[in-house]
Amino acid sequence: KRQSKAEEAPSLSTSIRCPAELLRGSVPRLDRLDGARAQEMLCDGNAFVAPMEGLLGTNLLKWDFQYLKRHLPSEKKYGVLLDEGSGKIVMSHSARNGERQVDLAKVNSKGGQQTADASFGTSDQTRMTFEEFLDEAERYKKSGGKAKLPYFGIHLLWRFKPSDNGFVGDIDDEMQSDLWSIKFDLIKEWQEENILP
Repeated sequence: KRQSKAEEAPSLSTSIRCPAELLRGSVPRLDRLDGARAQEMLCDGNAFVAPMEGLLGTNLLKWDFQYLKRHLPSEKKYGVLLDEGSGKIVMSHSARNGERQVDLAKVNSKGGQQTADASFGTSDQTRMTFEEFLDEAERYKKSGGKAKLPYFGIHLLWRFKPSDNGFVGDIDDEMQSDLWSIKFDLIKEWQEENILP
């Protein structure tokens, strides 16, 4: 007897909030993100996969760790979120706004293992230069997962209200040039046409 695709799909023991087509690998792949088909699917709320270049350009593709190490100010300390034992971070406004700052040296001296309940706790944050973050990420790998996994964060562009002209994070001219290669005019047009939220 030939099985149907639904019967062949692996059974799930827990509820997952994810469209079935994502789990079964049937999401359509489009050649362009800025094409008519992509716009249509966005308007209909349908999932698809497409290259990001149509909206974001190609310059951001070179932003790997080595590139960031060369271009971010070496003395600038950035917010680094720390996982709470689950290998993931739990975002909160208090952490993002710097209200849950911790001394990483004291945290490390107590050990990185957390209880099972800690996976639902709000992640703490510390301040590091990018090179310190790379060192901490390497230390985490060498510890076999017994330290706190760091997640680097940087504000690149933001504004406090629609009338603001906007603000740029503490990055060099080349990184700013990379940012301005994003197709903001098309993104704005799509937002005004309710294609993007």
